[in-house]
Amino acid sequence: MVVVSPDVSDRERVLVRTRAHTAVLATAFLPATLAVALLALAVRAFPGAEASTTPGTLALSGAAGLAAVTVARLALRVWEWDRTLLAVTDQQILVVKSAVRRETRSVPLRSVERLAVTQGLAGRLLGYGSIVVENSGRRSRLAYVPHPERVSALIAAHAGPPDAREQAARTSGLGPPRRSPDDVVTPGGRLGTGARPRSTTSRSDVAEGL
Repeated sequence: MVVVSPDVSDRERVLVRTRAHTAVLATAFLPATLAVALLALAVRAFPGAEASTTPGTLALSGAAGLAAVTVARLALRVWEWDRTLLAVTDQQILVVKSAVRRETRSVPLRSVERLAVTQGLAGRLLGYGSIVVENSGRRSRLAYVPHPERVSALIAAHAGPPDAREQAARTSGLGPPRRSPDDVVTPGGRLGTGARPRSTTSRSDVAEGL
């Protein structure tokens, strides 16, 4: 089980905790399915004594080897998928991978300058997409995010540098006020008031999840 607690302070609130959409496994699942089907056809084509002939041995060995490799690759991808977590707190975006070793990527929300959501046809039908985050001149892509519009809206509601009201509140010791639901992202992607994160469509998403 992947946990984010070592990377989250006691004062942070976790808003989203999710894995990549299972569509990310399609590139490994489809070859494995086809390889197993090919092995079944080979077994049926060379039954009994025919399997010991040279053509039968070659066909069965090749199909079995291909099935073993693709199924092992699928198992590895499922394990990596299960060990990768996306978390959004009220202060940062975290991608935590705990496969062979623990790796954490973090983007502070105060540095986020632009947000965009991209979804291909499959993403719109199945409910996943990519969130592009720009901060300090850098661009990060979170791929295969479930319900990307909702996640992007949560990021936008807490993104950007503190405004004058928050700074004044800290000075007075009252603590930062809650950000207004309208303080999200302008159509151009800049933080502002009264708009939603920019949403665009694309033909496909990147292959790697999160």
